[in-house]
Amino acid sequence: MAKKAKAAAAVVTPADLQKSVDNIKTNSICVLIKTSRFTVRRTVKQDRVDVESRDAKGANIDQDLMTVAKDLLDSPELRKIVTYDHVTKVWVKARTVQSPLLRASAYLLDVDALPDMYEYLEARKKGRGEPLQDFAAAYPALVKAAKTRLGPLFDQGDYPPVAELLKLFDFSFSVIEIVTPNDKLRTISQALFEKEKSKAEAVWQSAVGQINDALVESMSEVVEHLGERLGGGDEAPKRFRASALKKVTDFVETFAQRNVTGNAQLNKLVADAKAMLEGVDVKAVKKDGDLRKKLASSIAGIKASLDGMMENRPSRAISVGGDDAI
Repeated sequence: MAKKAKAAAAVVTPADLQKSVDNIKTNSICVLIKTSRFTVRRTVKQDRVDVESRDAKGANIDQDLMTVAKDLLDSPELRKIVTYDHVTKVWVKARTVQSPLLRASAYLLDVDALPDMYEYLEARKKGRGEPLQDFAAAYPALVKAAKTRLGPLFDQGDYPPVAELLKLFDFSFSVIEIVTPNDKLRTISQALFEKEKSKAEAVWQSAVGQINDALVESMSEVVEHLGERLGGGDEAPKRFRASALKKVTDFVETFAQRNVTGNAQLNKLVADAKAMLEGVDVKAVKKDGDLRKKLASSIAGIKASLDGMMENRPSRAISVGGDDAI
């Protein structure tokens, strides 16, 4: 393995921090995404479960600590909807950063990337209708099968009519701008305006650090993955696949949409990664020892810089994308 040089953590000046805050305010936009669907997992009431009250040694078992769950349906049609939503989530996460200012389903991206995001989400919303109708058509037969399979644990109240079932499925999104307190608040109270403006600026400054952390961590993951596949570059990797290269190239190609803080150091590392992978393919990596060593060395350098950016940072929590519900 190529030896990794230790890079010093970058020093962020107040001017740099304010520039990043201004960049978010000026060049980013927030997309709120909401999805919902019928969930099949339910807890079985204790009075419906027959559990041995003693263990093998005769000791009493506390029934209050026992929980049993059941699946209402076994539906490939519903699993298609789950998969469909997952694909949507992956696409969105690759082009956004989770907003530290709002809930987990709020995503920040560069304002210039909004038209493509909007077009994609409109198409996904429309495309979700087909698998949903397939599930609705199969639903009566699925309920009938569940009645047989669940036996005494079947509860008709768990299964809404089709018309009510369809209302449980939602896919909606909206675009909002996040701004600091404006002059309307100033007309009410100058002192209140100044206090809220100061609090808003503190939130924005914290958001810069969280967003940068998320971007550094995500880039570090994809770079490290490629480095592990290459090893030190001395031997042809036996399990080197195109996906190892694709993870890095995908990150590089979509990075500008996510870099809402305008992080110059990350921009430089992304440019280095892009130059490093120009014209590189799996066959060349496996056959060309000199290329492998060059790639391994470049990756080690980029990873060392990323490690330096993460050194001594405050404890913060944010992910590059949203939660599992998108």
